[in-house]
Amino acid sequence: MNENNYYLNDLAIRLLICFLQKHIKHASDIKNYHFDLPQFIIDVTKAVNELLVHLNCSQHLQWTADFVCRGRSTVDRDIKK
Repeated sequence: MNENNYYLNDLAIRLLICFLQKHIKHASDIKNYHFDLPQFIIDVTKAVNELLVHLNCSQHLQWTADFVCRGRSTVDRDIKK
């Protein structure tokens, strides 16, 4: 993992923890939240691809695949969900 990827992962973790710290006052409150990792990956893939399309990137599927560390065919399948 290169330094930029680590920074984005760290930033995402910090944002999630800040959100939880603001909304969870007691340990039992955590039961009100559910993190769906497979759906999160699909949502991030779609968002990154949409950004690249908006930026008129002709290689958006490959760049999205590189960014989310997945295969191009997987990205193509995920953005159609």
